[in-house]
Amino acid sequence: MKKFYIYPTYTPERDKSGNTYIRDFSDAFHKTHNVFNNKGKLGIISVFFNLKAECFILHWVDLIITKQKGFFQVLIFFFAITTLKLLRKKIVWVIHNKKPHRVKSKLALYCMWVAARSADIIICHANEGKDFVKVKYGGKASNKVRYVPHPVYSTELYEPLPEKWDIVIWGTIARYKNIAQFLEFVKESPKFSAMKILICGFCPDKEYEKEIQAELTPNISYLNRFLTDEELKHELRSTKAILFTYKLDSVLSSGAMVYSLNFNKKIIGPKGGAFEDLQPIVTCYESFNDLEQVEFNDKVSDKCIGKYLAKNTWGEIPSKIIKHIES
Repeated sequence: MKKFYIYPTYTPERDKSGNTYIRDFSDAFHKTHNVFNNKGKLGIISVFFNLKAECFILHWVDLIITKQKGFFQVLIFFFAITTLKLLRKKIVWVIHNKKPHRVKSKLALYCMWVAARSADIIICHANEGKDFVKVKYGGKASNKVRYVPHPVYSTELYEPLPEKWDIVIWGTIARYKNIAQFLEFVKESPKFSAMKILICGFCPDKEYEKEIQAELTPNISYLNRFLTDEELKHELRSTKAILFTYKLDSVLSSGAMVYSLNFNKKIIGPKGGAFEDLQPIVTCYESFNDLEQVEFNDKVSDKCIGKYLAKNTWGEIPSKIIKHIES
């Protein structure tokens, strides 16, 4: 199998999120295979301009409704799936989340249902994906789920800098990340009230930003903006630990967690999804109260991290997915 179509098409002039996942995914396939992307800027409609492809790999179908003329694009998506099935094309759905993080839409959830039922293979970056798909979409769909670890963004292990933070929480600030609730916990905890904590990342939700600002205490620094890559690296190299406070009702995998591996720091996250898969690299908790028992001065095994970095590069992703398609 040599001819692929990947949705969505990466367009740097539109994608200002800083998330390079779809760019790196596409680049990996471009290096060894023929990837069709005619009229990619048209969104899901571009499927019909790339029917020479043998395999169609779809990401984030739940977000089609959020695109320009989203309702129309959803209708096109349903028609496109029907067309691909009639033409006997291979369909691969990469499921990233249990549901959209910021969108409450029955159509978004229905797009996921259609993808689960129609795909030949479902790729998930968390082992939990199989159980989730079984409960949500049925046993037939769950039999199509294949676990492929999230690729790493670099194989380099960065040298630490002198510590100025006990904890860094980073990434786009959104409600599903549970940050305001964590700050309420910090206020009540003598241990965490004494820690130096940095929260960095842009918050597009003005109401949620007000909630966070209301919970800030003197030991917490909050940078409400996108950090440059160099700024982020500097802060992550200067901390004892990197904390993820996500709710697990929507999260399966986390690119931010994978990005954090290269800093050889203690990583702490909720017990579920890819966080649980990466134990013991990641220390997992079930409630914020469990964090009271976490030893922040523990050393991380760089051999364990190095092994994951070496085995899960972007260069390996095409062969891993094609192996599942052909089997």
